[in-house]
Amino acid sequence: MDHIFGVEAELAALKDEMIEAAMAAGVGVSGINGSIQPASRKSAGFPWKPEGIGVVVWDLDEEVFKSHIADRGAKRMIFDYFMGMLDMVADEDFDCLSHLELIRKYDRRNDSGASIYFGEQRSFTTRWRTA
Repeated sequence: MDHIFGVEAELAALKDEMIEAAMAAGVGVSGINGSIQPASRKSAGFPWKPEGIGVVVWDLDEEVFKSHIADRGAKRMIFDYFMGMLDMVADEDFDCLSHLELIRKYDRRNDSGASIYFGEQRSFTTRWRTA
């Protein structure tokens, strides 16, 4: 189940409804995996502009990923991604976390061996949480 910033209460209610429906159908639920994939949608730079859509799943298309990282910046994207993971742990709505490496899906190394998207962010410390 995706963690979407700003609608945590609605997602918790949806999770509870899904578990109840599964149990009513005789399907056991051994756990709920949480993941970070959606991000706030900005109109500029996206290949489509659906009305009323506030979030996008940035890992489905590299152009959407590039647009999001250009809008937020690499440091902020890393911060948002892993703070979302920490939020999921703190909320205790999920039994395990999925896709811990997903933020690097489209990343590649340049000729010098540095990350093309996150190369400037190699030296994160615990102080990054104040970003």
